[in-house]
Amino acid sequence: MKQTNNILLVGVVLLAFSCNKVIDINEPESSERTMTFTCVIADETPDSKVSLDVSNGKTEWEIGDEIMIHGGKDGATFQMVTLQAGDISADGKTATIKMTYMAPYDRTPDVVSQYYAQYPASAVPTGSNMYYECRFNDTKNLLMGACNVGSTFVFYHLSAIIAYTVSDDSAPDDFATAVFSGNNGEAVAYDVYQARIRQDKDKDPRCYYWKPGNGSGTPAASTTYTSVPATDGTTVNYIYLTSGVGAVDRYNVSYSGVNFTNGFTIKFLNAGGDEVQRVSTSTPKTVHAGEVLNLGNITSRLYTYTPPAKHDSTIGLPADGSEYDLSKTASANCYIVDGSNAANANKVFKFKAYKGKGTTGVGKIASVEVLWSTQNTAVAPSDGDIIAAVDYDKQTANDYYEICFKTPETIHAGNALIAAKNSSGDVLWSWHIWIPTTSISSSTYGGVSKVRMMDRNLGALVIAEGDADTDIDVTSCGLFYQWGRKDPFPGPGNLLGEYNSSSAAVFGTVNTRAATASADIYKYPNSFVQTGGDGDGTKDWSTDHSSSLWGSVKNENDPCPPGWKLPIFASSTDDLWDKGVTDKTGLAGYALNATHHWLKLGVDYDDLNPTTTGYTYFPLAGYRTQNNSDYAYAGGRALIWQAYGESGEYAKCLYSDGSFVGYRTERKGRGGNVRCVAE
Repeated sequence: MKQTNNILLVGVVLLAFSCNKVIDINEPESSERTMTFTCVIADETPDSKVSLDVSNGKTEWEIGDEIMIHGGKDGATFQMVTLQAGDISADGKTATIKMTYMAPYDRTPDVVSQYYAQYPASAVPTGSNMYYECRFNDTKNLLMGACNVGSTFVFYHLSAIIAYTVSDDSAPDDFATAVFSGNNGEAVAYDVYQARIRQDKDKDPRCYYWKPGNGSGTPAASTTYTSVPATDGTTVNYIYLTSGVGAVDRYNVSYSGVNFTNGFTIKFLNAGGDEVQRVSTSTPKTVHAGEVLNLGNITSRLYTYTPPAKHDSTIGLPADGSEYDLSKTASANCYIVDGSNAANANKVFKFKAYKGKGTTGVGKIASVEVLWSTQNTAVAPSDGDIIAAVDYDKQTANDYYEICFKTPETIHAGNALIAAKNSSGDVLWSWHIWIPTTSISSSTYGGVSKVRMMDRNLGALVIAEGDADTDIDVTSCGLFYQWGRKDPFPGPGNLLGEYNSSSAAVFGTVNTRAATASADIYKYPNSFVQTGGDGDGTKDWSTDHSSSLWGSVKNENDPCPPGWKLPIFASSTDDLWDKGVTDKTGLAGYALNATHHWLKLGVDYDDLNPTTTGYTYFPLAGYRTQNNSDYAYAGGRALIWQAYGESGEYAKCLYSDGSFVGYRTERKGRGGNVRCVAE
């Protein structure tokens, strides 16, 4: 079916003000008053645009274009304008619209704009309060939004566009449907989309906030875009993508677009819904709002897709949603098996092979293996003590892989790292399996933490406990993490302090490597990055010093199990993670005993109110240095990471030198503990 598209990409410089009369909103309202606006389309990314219409490169306003203008927040305060021949300039670059007087939306003295416009009008829902928002309930369009600067509307693009042509020379209806998707499941369209485009005082008119949603929630985002393709080889097909990337205060910044981290695919289905052919690329690509990615004629690049071969796990496969389905509620980079429950011995567990939290697959798996395991002591486990067997499963009926592992006949507490590899032996992703000796609980510890916090460090087998005469158990120290990395490293095997500390023994391989790009670190899950001396070496394991590898919202690099996340320093919470209070010695129940290697916080435990009271110990587990990967000060110091990262080589942490407890900035390359909080 041939498609006709009126596309409005205009390569013009931003016009400041038209010569029309500036509207005086203080004049008395009259049914005879008229308003005049000049409409201009901003050229946001002129170097990236290509002709959308391959035949004639149409880039101007056209007769019949419909624009919706609204003012007051009342949903009934709007007008629809259809452009006529006399409204459009000779070169088509501008359009003048006249309309009857409409009340402005005058919210604050800092907001200069008082009228807002949207294109196309057919995609705009009416009847609800609009404020200074542009809303759309049909995102399969070239969407634009505008605010007035005096009597000029400057329209900004809210859609990214992919264009292609294709020929179907086979039987009729072979290409009845086209399905577009990102290879990592990126969101490409929303049921409802909104953008706040306004001019504030002393700022240029730009989009200051945009997101999926309509003010009353976030409608489901679609990971696929379905359309009926034109298959004559000349008619251009368009895929309009609404961006899933938004930010606050986007003044003077080009709009973000849809980032396809592993490329995208277009599948062609026949009338019966069966896939006939597809075209795919694995090259990363970001398509910005207002940009057209023209694929040209893709016919010669079509191929028949053969799905990955079925692979049955040789050790069994638990039922979906069962107690052995560890990712049934959410996926993560760490999964817990309760080592205190003898019934968990000789059982097969599974989880989806996703990259951390989310539904992004790791790619085509050819093998899985246990890279290392430890029982958190100076004595290494034997082969199969922690994880007896591991395999993967891929059914043709689903679109993902599952990792399966089996516990031994007698369950042993410990930690293990499982990796999935491709046919070349390269690591695709890895996951931490945590089998604690005792069950994990959580509390706010009498308000020391504003949200529930785990009773132990990530990877600790028991709760840290001590008194004036008793050392903490070394297995309570947990595992070490370099800031921003999802993969753990064994904690200390002893508590000797200074540089006499040593690693907990492992079965398997843990090694070191030089600094690398943050995007590549997943390939080396069992390699601690060693960067050089404090005086002459870099302090960060990452060569690009990213500040967003961890964050306030759990992401694919977060090392915590499902339902848990990294804590983050808040502005003023008066708790453990308050970045405004450097000295933590004033927190409730504070006690520090470097001789027996513990820090204690909280209040006496109350069995009647366990979620808000109680106390917790933090082991002085030391850390692992970035300069030579030594284990340092185990038993004498503590370094506990949180999620906020600096843009350079440092990040914030909770720190104790054995006499003081507070937050400080530390080298991202050091290995420190993590204490997860409820998500």
